[in-house]
Amino acid sequence: MMTIGRELQRRGHTVYLLGIPDVAHHASKGAVDFAAIGTAEFPPGALDSYLTLIRNVNLLTIRKGIDWAERMSRSLCRDATAAVESLGLDALLVDQCQTEGRTIADLTGVPYLSICNALNLEGDASGETPPPFLPWTPGEGRAVQRFRNRLGHQVFASMMAPIVTQTNKFRTTRRLPLLRNWEECISPLGTINNLTQGMDFPRGIQQRPMFYTGPYLDERPNEVPFPWEQLDGRPLIYASLGTLHTAKWHILEAIAHACANLPVQLVVSLGQWTQEDKTIALPGQPITVSYAPQLTLLARASVAITHAGANTVMEALAHGCPLVAIPLASDQPAIAARVTWAGAGVVVAPGQVTRKRLQRAISTVLEQTSMRMKAAALQQEILQAGGVMAAANVIETVLGDHLALRLNQQPN
Repeated sequence: MMTIGRELQRRGHTVYLLGIPDVAHHASKGAVDFAAIGTAEFPPGALDSYLTLIRNVNLLTIRKGIDWAERMSRSLCRDATAAVESLGLDALLVDQCQTEGRTIADLTGVPYLSICNALNLEGDASGETPPPFLPWTPGEGRAVQRFRNRLGHQVFASMMAPIVTQTNKFRTTRRLPLLRNWEECISPLGTINNLTQGMDFPRGIQQRPMFYTGPYLDERPNEVPFPWEQLDGRPLIYASLGTLHTAKWHILEAIAHACANLPVQLVVSLGQWTQEDKTIALPGQPITVSYAPQLTLLARASVAITHAGANTVMEALAHGCPLVAIPLASDQPAIAARVTWAGAGVVVAPGQVTRKRLQRAISTVLEQTSMRMKAAALQQEILQAGGVMAAANVIETVLGDHLALRLNQQPN
């Protein structure tokens, strides 16, 4: 989002990040303005508590996550509406996961576009596209699969219902019509999607415009230190298992064992584990760093081992790098399913991780020319999609046309 914001600001627009106090530093790093919302419900430190919660997903944490979303919905509807009016904003860009954009737009008359930063959550009544968060495949005209997919979308909608209920409570106080489901919160003007069509499942029904732009890569110089002199010329394997849903230590150890028995050099970005009371000693003496200059390493890597987060997957493919995916939580199993469907890598389920299984998976990706060719083809598709420049073009065109139409409709 900050990458898009910087590009819009470069084009002469004034850009604000509206967020809870803990995200102010993102605005500073992104060189955009910031307006705090939700300060009563989310004092400084609240975000760290939430991220710690969702790193270990279970039924209890899911319930607490929904509680968080309900409180966020309440504060966003209240404070973001006030911020839009006080700042005199002309348009909004709303993360698709945030259901409050519709209500803010209804109250202020300001148009908005939805931004899909990970996986498109919109349902597909045809049953062709499987629901998010599950490693299912497209229906491809098969009745059983389509029925299963439609049922999955209904279950997902029921999971989102408490958030819609919270939003409707607010809408009632402002005498707005009630929302029937969360999908009514997606912008009718469309969604900007950071995947490409080649990395997304086909849809039977597309209710709203979908703009596939590819990933919003931040190509600014990365100041993260890295021991470049330790790279020795062997095929590079880059492993990063995320900063939110971080892998268990045994998975990192299995990756290291697998690479130690191959003629490769492993680089591991540890993320959360640098905060743990652990000795950072992995088999085979890989290069281990707290955080890595990821884009630069992916440009050199032969294989990326990832938790199948949308950002890392698309950044790897943007550099033509095939993948070994170990999906851990949230939408990662669904994104991993798209990796294998696109032919750009293989998946190893977390519960099936062993050093031998990972060694076979890495060897397969290294040796199969078809996977490298598919990753290279997706790299070209991402390049042609346009990334952040294309996203900014869509924003200027769609929202600009809408604002111009609204001005023309106003009485003299």
